[in-house]
Amino acid sequence: MDRHKILVVDHDKDTAHYICRCLEMAGYDALQAHDGETALQAIRSEKPDLVVLEPLLPDQDGLELIRTVRADPCFVRLPIIILSARASEADKRLGLDTGADDYVAKPFNSHELTARVGAVLRRYCRKNAGTTPPILTEEEDGIMDQGQPNEKGPLVQIEDLTKVYQMGAVQVHALRGVSLVVKHGEYLAIMGASGSGKSTLMNMIGLLDRPTSGSYRIRGEETSRLSKRRLADLRKREIGFVFQQFNLLPRVSARRQVELPLFYAGAPRGQGQAMATRALTLVGLADRADHRPDEMSGGEQQRVAIARALVNQPSLLLADEPTGALDSQTGTEVLDLIDQLHAQGLTVIMVTHDPIVAQRAARVIVLKDGKITSDKQNGKRLVRLVMEANHENN
Repeated sequence: MDRHKILVVDHDKDTAHYICRCLEMAGYDALQAHDGETALQAIRSEKPDLVVLEPLLPDQDGLELIRTVRADPCFVRLPIIILSARASEADKRLGLDTGADDYVAKPFNSHELTARVGAVLRRYCRKNAGTTPPILTEEEDGIMDQGQPNEKGPLVQIEDLTKVYQMGAVQVHALRGVSLVVKHGEYLAIMGASGSGKSTLMNMIGLLDRPTSGSYRIRGEETSRLSKRRLADLRKREIGFVFQQFNLLPRVSARRQVELPLFYAGAPRGQGQAMATRALTLVGLADRADHRPDEMSGGEQQRVAIARALVNQPSLLLADEPTGALDSQTGTEVLDLIDQLHAQGLTVIMVTHDPIVAQRAARVIVLKDGKITSDKQNGKRLVRLVMEANHENN
């Protein structure tokens, strides 16, 4: 089945390029225009399935362009999404009244935009069965009408995963037939002794390493056969990482630290700054945005690292011993923050050796010798059993 073709109309070439890249990463074909005349020509010649339009064009008002398109019998039903920095309710209402199908305010993130595109296409197909654009693919049909991901299917699905490292003449079996399903919105802790395979499993889930055999799907997409570039794109879009060490640049402000993922994703500078500020506000550091790491406490540095992990609004937060470099009080504050993020709907997988940390999760998995030996929903009860067993061994 052909991929949907999206026309992006924005006077700013950098913004248009970034939007096209976001759409291409989501599986769409994207083309761009930077003024009303070329946009109208592209609509007539390329016949896109949907238009993303910034109304502030150099040669005409974008809302007038919508009226022109709607007056053409061939394109009266063409789906249009307005993308604008003018986020007032009056501006939104004006755009929708003019004939647009949806409205996305700047600054936006790639998830929000692609979700809106999928939702509008889905509604279009329902209303116009048998007409272009064609019925959505299974992946696109996973976008719900309200512009949020479909949470009916699992976020992470692992089947019979193995990982074998060749150490000279010796084979080390780090993972032995691991199977695991993680639903949207879960809070999962992975425990195990050193050498149990928990870090290897974390690397597999984070798309940092490839399995020797088995299947790993994220949002239903099989990852084992993806190219390195496609894996990197998927990792940037879906996964945020928080490590024991903060991994901050020593002479760079908190805001610039958080902006880095957006810079590498090609986001325009102004939009990156706004999204970084929003992420820092989320973790309670809006007033520390211009401070360098040496001007912040350990807990504040870890909060910057969490903001950096969240700035692209990933589906999954992977936390590897997030409190390992912190004192107990600061560690509790960071765990409280992760609890709050989970309560807002974020899926969290945390690797830890500490039973006290693990009991924050509603579900705890224990690994031993590369195999899952326990998978319990009642995390606190399992943690007590692990602590009792450790006490008896000592």
